[in-house]
Amino acid sequence: MINSVGPSGGSIASPTYTINLIVKAACNPPATITAPTIADGEAKLNGGAYSFSWDVWTTKTPVGCTLAYTATIPSAISKIVTANLTARTLAVTGTDATLAGVYSIVITATTAEGAAISTGNTATFKLTLIADATTATSSTVNRIISNVAVASTTARVARNFVRPGSSSSISDRAGRPGTRTATRFDSGLGIDTIGSSTT
Repeated sequence: MINSVGPSGGSIASPTYTINLIVKAACNPPATITAPTIADGEAKLNGGAYSFSWDVWTTKTPVGCTLAYTATIPSAISKIVTANLTARTLAVTGTDATLAGVYSIVITATTAEGAAISTGNTATFKLTLIADATTATSSTVNRIISNVAVASTTARVARNFVRPGSSSSISDRAGRPGTRTATRFDSGLGIDTIGSSTT
């Protein structure tokens, strides 16, 4: 706030004028920043722990400014990739072979106070996730075992619909004949409701 005074130091009754003055640190933001080149990384989806890091951004006018960082991780791999923004590292661990592929993780630099920097503030880390043969085979085997168990249960349930000593004619949609008894099951798609008794 600025007030007017006379030659003798007395205040002069006049309108006052207010100036809002914001004082910023020289690094908020620096005049120029340069992003590092982040080497591509690979990780196998075998449950092992993989770690990757990135270098600090360099600054000019002034030099040596401390910056903060954020990491944008694709949602598809957000459960197996975590970022330590203070240590500037990315940790990867997982076993889901369906996540195999190439992903881009964007690292963004801001001022230490969190203010955005308009240019030179991003760098991209390319991460390749590789399906592990052992993990993928195990998953396939489990699916096969599950399917066999379901088929076996279906056969047992269907067989229970036939009374001991009785049989019914079975035909599929192509007209294939079949028979079903209490001890034998022919997985036809249609069941002739007219059965013959063997008793």
